[in-house]
Amino acid sequence: GMARSLRRGVQALDGAKRVIVTLGDQPFVSSEVIARFARAAPGTRATYGGRPGHPVVLGPDQLRAVRELRGDRGARELLGDAPAIECGQLCCARDVDTQEDLEAIRDEVRAVL
Repeated sequence: GMARSLRRGVQALDGAKRVIVTLGDQPFVSSEVIARFARAAPGTRATYGGRPGHPVVLGPDQLRAVRELRGDRGARELLGDAPAIECGQLCCARDVDTQEDLEAIRDEVRAVL
């Protein structure tokens, strides 16, 4: 589940003091969004129209806690009342989870071009 994927990523970066976690199934999260998080404090998360999302910045406390996560849980509960950076004006955080999602996004992009 999510916890295993996150733990493995954190383990691969053993010794890191800060990690930016983003999702591979959100193709519209821009480099500008990522750049904002490169400068953000540990524990900061993105919001899109006020709804929490990715990327998130994990610092030493969260990285230690990630190693204990189990099951289908990500880092959401580790962030608590974390500071947020609103990113809705910069990009769309839409997931591409299915072939249908991918086709819908392709159609939308073609319509704009």
